[in-house]
Amino acid sequence: MYLTKNKAMIVRWGLIIALYLIIIVAIGVGSVSVAPIDVWNILKSKIINTDSINTVSLAVQDIIWEIRTPRVILAAVSGAGLALAGLVMQASVQNPLAEPFILGIASGASVGAVVAILLGGMLTVYGITLGVASGAFIGAIVATLGVLLLAGIRQRLSTVRLILAGAVVSALCTAISNFIIYMAADAEGMQSAAFWTMGSFAGNLRYGFGY
Repeated sequence: MYLTKNKAMIVRWGLIIALYLIIIVAIGVGSVSVAPIDVWNILKSKIINTDSINTVSLAVQDIIWEIRTPRVILAAVSGAGLALAGLVMQASVQNPLAEPFILGIASGASVGAVVAILLGGMLTVYGITLGVASGAFIGAIVATLGVLLLAGIRQRLSTVRLILAGAVVSALCTAISNFIIYMAADAEGMQSAAFWTMGSFAGNLRYGFGY
């Protein structure tokens, strides 16, 4: 189904407006609920550096600007990146139903992240300490190489072989990460690993946001 140019423009602008509305509503949701109009006024006052909002306390303004806004914006940017990654994945496997775990890349990243979290920053390569993001990246690369080797890197890759190899690597990596989390003695690290695998933006605060 193809949209005409006018309909595509309407859909595009409708989605952009919906995104901004969702961001405003999401920023106001939490243990301290803030009305969307107050969220809008707070963001406007911070961005264009106007007078503070009298109807909202300074503590609530700090919560909105310092904590929630960076997390919601980061979530929106991450969602856009996931959409682009999903498009590339669907084009690669020629399957419109492809999902992030179909090639085992996400599961491999989970293994690397879990290992990095439970080691508590003690994982070093050539004297460089690897964080969670680095561990996830290494795990994703290893999983990708495993999928290519199983699917036959020297042969012409078929969609069926690629999907089957991805399913095998995904199941293996999921089992490994679950086993590591289950056997870990560090309760705090185990909880952090579980939150990471579910997806969490906790701890992302404001850095460099001007007033």
